[in-house]
Parts: sequence; structure tokens; C-alpha cells
Amino acid sequence: MLGIDTKPLVAAIHRPESAAGAPPPPPPPPPPPPAGVSTIVIEGDSITSTSPSTYEAAFYSYQFADHRADKTIHVRAQNSRATGSAAQLNDNGNTLFGNVAEDAAYAPDLLFVKIGANDLIGVSDASYRSHLIDLRAAYAGARSAMKVAWSPPLAFNPTGTPHPQKATFDAGRASLMADCRNPAVWGQWCDYYVPLGEIPEFGDPAKAAPLFGDSVHPNNAGQLVMYPAFKAAMDSLLDASQAISTTMTNAAWIGSETNLATSTEIVRRIIVSGLAHTGTPLGASVSGGGAQIRVGGRAWGTNVGTGSGNGHRLYNGDVLELKLTTSASNSTAISVDLTIGSETRTLTFTTVAQVTPASYAHGGTAERPLGGGATTHTIASITFPATGTGLIAINTGVGGNKPTGVTWNGVAATEVFGFNAYVSLALYRVPVTADTAGDVVITYPSGRAMSFISYGTLQNADPVPVSAAANAADNGAHPAYATAGMAVPASGIALGFLAQYGDSNTAAGTVTGAGNTQIASGFGALNNGEKVGLIAGRRATTGSLGFNFGQYGNWPVGIAVFKAAGT
Repeated sequence: MLGIDTKPLVAAIHRPESAAGAPPPPPPPPPPPPAGVSTIVIEGDSITSTSPSTYEAAFYSYQFADHRADKTIHVRAQNSRATGSAAQLNDNGNTLFGNVAEDAAYAPDLLFVKIGANDLIGVSDASYRSHLIDLRAAYAGARSAMKVAWSPPLAFNPTGTPHPQKATFDAGRASLMADCRNPAVWGQWCDYYVPLGEIPEFGDPAKAAPLFGDSVHPNNAGQLVMYPAFKAAMDSLLDASQAISTTMTNAAWIGSETNLATSTEIVRRIIVSGLAHTGTPLGASVSGGGAQIRVGGRAWGTNVGTGSGNGHRLYNGDVLELKLTTSASNSTAISVDLTIGSETRTLTFTTVAQVTPASYAHGGTAERPLGGGATTHTIASITFPATGTGLIAINTGVGGNKPTGVTWNGVAATEVFGFNAYVSLALYRVPVTADTAGDVVITYPSGRAMSFISYGTLQNADPVPVSAAANAADNGAHPAYATAGMAVPASGIALGFLAQYGDSNTAAGTVTGAGNTQIASGFGALNNGEKVGLIAGRRATTGSLGFNFGQYGNWPVGIAVFKAAGT
């Protein structure tokens, strides 16, 4: 499409070898073959196949051929292919008219055509429609038993550098899409309408960019988005038992959900499947819970279908979206009645149970005074401000050697992180009870001159951190030492710790990043001016959180992240 006009090959391809010579992987076992259709031709432009038509696993057309190995499927699409006009009938050029006889020679029971991008940059919407009507007559003359399914073109990429003829195309496509879902319109040129050109992501600037390889063509990710809609439409057409069905297949429905965040807008996607082959005038509707629906990215409302203004029918392959906002209260369900075709199902969307956010209560700082080189240091009568998990950050002073063991009130503490450096920093956790005084006893592998601690109580949190990291002195500042790759769970907490030596700086560190909150800060000075401090911060939702230790220079820092209890 929109490239060099290339003469199509006569031989169509169904599951050929790849360009490297290796055959594609075998498909899964096929479903039971439905009656009525055994041979299919898929026609179109470069959104449907390369030129010449060569097996490429990512294309929606070849994905479907692999899926339906119980059928004989010929992919005949070519780059730059357009509908053409009756004057080009069977001239073997790169138009559908030019290949009517070749397509019919495969004796297809069903011909699927996705065409129009190249037409609408060269002719008016009215001319394009007229050519489609003439094409249907040509197909009928070549093979009267053949049914034709048609899809309008996809929207061009709405992001990045636009195609030079995007404005012309957009105007023609908008005119076409205004009423082409009406069977009185599409019924002039095909037997079945397939809404493959209406997948909402492709026209949404917020979602389209990752799906396009350029200004026009879907990349592999885009083809993967197209395929489920095409599969739903074609599988329904190939099942004769669904020819006049008014209910979807059970697998197409979404179900009720639990553990949803409060006061959150959610959008759920349904790909319509199993309805009547020519669509249903019954449409779809929703009631309750302030919910709305839309089809193909059109306007939101409470119904789609005949008379709704959102499309005249609902078709297999339609992308139907359901939107609602969850309850502001925990453990509360919002109930909606969703009707698709003749079937109504009640769906509930329940919010997560109440979670008490993790919190930290700072106790203070304390020291074992300088003097001597004992291997055991006792800091007497430490009282934690609350019951929970006591956190003890230890600055071991000059000379390295992190502790080999720490106890509070005789209870052994567990190391969270620790390292040996010019000034060492270690963090320990231990169960504590409020208003109970206990000695902190620190054991070292060799004699140490001092110990300095910051301490406090972690509450409403799992005592085992979900992540922790520490960084030794690096002869440079730590501007915004962040939780790189350390996500802070919703309602969780991140705590930052620092150690200093021989510095009179008393400025507290800060929590960095949008949405982060500083909830505690503590630091203190030893009798020689050495400092230890603590900063605590929290995010209300999942994300990253950083601590700015820049004003403390090149001293050790560490971070521990905890999740809220029960999450």
C-alpha cells in the first residue's frame, strides 16, 4: 500500500515456508470444521500482506491461516493494491478488478477483502463506493456461489509525521464510516461486514504510536491487535450454526471482578463473537452503576445499535468497550446489567478490602560514647514509640566492620542490609513493644570505638522488606539517591537511611519525585560532630520513590521498601 505498484503473483500462498527456508511452526489442533466454507481467499493491500504475497507470521491474515489449518486459505494481498474500476477488469494489474478471474480461479466459498486506503487518497468516497458495487457484480459474474466479506480501511497513524495525503484520506474515510455499518449501504457491495478497520486504538493518539511502523502501516504489535477482531469475525462466519444467532459465544463475555482500586475508572474490552453473520439489529446496552459502552472507539453512551446513533448494527469482530468508575468505598460492589444481542448478564465490580497504610514512628537517635575498642557495644534503655517492627540503623564509624549481631531487650534482630566501608551503615529489624525499655546490644567482629543509631517503629507493614539497597561512600555526593527499580507498593512505605562522619551539616534530606510524601526525618550528632539520620517517605500508589542525600556529601546511604500488611 502507498508504495511501488507491483504486479501480483498468480500463485497464492497458504502456510508456505518462511523466507529463511524453515517452515512455520505447526498450528494447534484445528476446531471441528463447520459446514459451508472450505476455501477462502484473503485480498487487500500491504496491511494484509507483503508484496509478493509471502508468509509472514505476524500479519493478521497469516495468523488466521495458521489458526484455521482445517481450511484452504489463499492470501492474495499486495503492496499498493486498490479497488480499481471496471475498466481494469482482469487486466492483471495491481487492483482487485484486475484480479477478479484469478481470485475466482481458486474456487473460494468466501472472499475477504480489506481495501480502501489507496483508493481514498486518489478518488472520492462516492467513487470508491461505486467501484465496490461494480466489483461485487464482477465477482458474482466470475463465481456466483462465492460470498464476499468486506472491511473498511484502518485509520492512518494519528501520531508522528503524518502521511502527506492523510487529510485527503481522513476526509474520505470519515464520509465512508458515517454510514457504512448500515446493511442498506454495505449490502450493495458485500454479503458480510467485518469491522476490522474500526479497532479503536489505531485512531487514538494516546495508544496508536506503538502500533505503527510508519505513518500508515501497523507493525507487528499492531497486527497482533488486529488479529483477535479478525479471528472473532471470521470464526463466526465459518460456523454455520451461528448464521442467525442473537447471542454471543460464552468465551466472548467478560466476567465480574474483585480487588479493584477505589474511585478508579476502568475500561473493559469485549470482542463480539458468535452473533448472526450479518450482524444483529438488537445491538448492545448497559444499565446501572453509571456504566457506559461504546463500539469501535465511537462516542460513549448506554446503547449501541439501531437508532442509537453509534452504528446501525453490532457485528462480529466489533470492539465493544464497557466503562465505569469503581466505588469510593472499600469492599463495595458496583453492579451493571450488560445486554449484547438478546442476552443480558449482570456483572459486579468489587473494590479491594480496606488496607491500613504502612507507617513509621520515629523514636530518635542514641550513641555508645567514644572510648575503648570493645567488640560488644551496649546502648541502654531504648524505648520504641509504638508496637510493631523496630528498625535500628547503625553507623559503625570509621574503619568499617558492620555488626555480626544485634539484639534489643535480648531478642535477636535480623539484618536488612549492611556493608563494610570507610564508614559503615547497617539496618536491622526486630519485633518491639511500645513503652518497653530494652538495651540495644551490638556485636562486632573486632574492636570498635563507637556506635550511633537511629531507631523507630514500622507499623501496619509486613516486616520482611520487598526490596532493600545500600550504597557505600563513593567520593562524591548522592544527589537524589533513588529507588532505582524499587517500586513502592500502594499503601507501602520506603525508608531512607544515611550515615555521616565528622561533618557539621544538619540539613535534613528530602524525599524526591511527584506524588511522594516525606513523613519523618531524624538526625543527631555524636560528641565529635559525627551524624546519623533517617528519612521516611511513602507513595499512595505504586511507583518509585527517591531520597535526596546530596547535602550530606559522600557518605553511605540505604533504602528499604515495605508493603502494607495484608497486601
